[in-house]
Amino acid sequence: MSAMNSTVLVVGDLMIDVVVDMPGELVRGSDMPSSISTTYGGTAANVAVWMAKANGRPRVFGAVGDDVWGQEIVQHLIQFSVDCLVKVTDDYQTGMVIALCHPDGERSFFPDARANSALSSERVPWEDCDDVTHLYMSGYTLLNSATRAWAYELMQSARARGITVVLDPASSGPLSSVAASELRRWLQATDVLIPNQQELTVLSALVPDIHSLVGSIAAKQGADGVTLYSSAHETHIPAVRATIIDTVGAGDAFAAGLLCGLASGQSFADSAHFAVKVAAQAVSIRGAQPSASSTLAII
Repeated sequence: MSAMNSTVLVVGDLMIDVVVDMPGELVRGSDMPSSISTTYGGTAANVAVWMAKANGRPRVFGAVGDDVWGQEIVQHLIQFSVDCLVKVTDDYQTGMVIALCHPDGERSFFPDARANSALSSERVPWEDCDDVTHLYMSGYTLLNSATRAWAYELMQSARARGITVVLDPASSGPLSSVAASELRRWLQATDVLIPNQQELTVLSALVPDIHSLVGSIAAKQGADGVTLYSSAHETHIPAVRATIIDTVGAGDAFAAGLLCGLASGQSFADSAHFAVKVAAQAVSIRGAQPSASSTLAII
């Protein structure tokens, strides 16, 4: 199989994002007139859409509710030519997240997984995935108690099939409450880890030998770029200059760029160089995803 034909199985949340642009910092118990928008989101959807825009081949494995939002998310992904293996459940509504965008560009999230919890009853049709070379696992699926065991088993199953497992640990707050022994199991099932600096700090404190467990780590550092740790080597890649409009989805765009590079046979470093370019595009637009008609200005 040619590397150019490689598909990435993207596993994670499919959500509706309610984005709140805050003109100032929140004052408890008070009002703050804000700009509020509703968009498509969720880690799996964001990564898949950015991959598609960057000429990658994503296949989403996720779940939505049997409602209007769920139908629209699937149609939205199809519009980007994303291959969809999406379960529709009537047990939950489609997932939703509130994203607060602070004045300094930082963001805080309040997710409600809803239908994403239904993944635990689903089986990946490996017999139809012979073209898959990489599995992207969102940490939110591991952090969700309803899908934790299922997600870990999926990572193990992928590695047993020779598929490279790429894990984004998702969020430093919830990670800090996970037992060190559990985190160690996740890391041992991971080939490439893409945390942000806060997440890496939490993981390193709980699992001090993290660098011996995971062969390749790309630590995202926002405007400072990314630091790569691989085979006892440390390499820093600066961020690409960009006009920052909205940082929601920037980490997912980085993951998408990295996955595109790795799935096409590029080295870890070259893939990361491409990833920071994709991330620069993400912070230059409003919302977590580009429009279907847009083109990426990546040189």
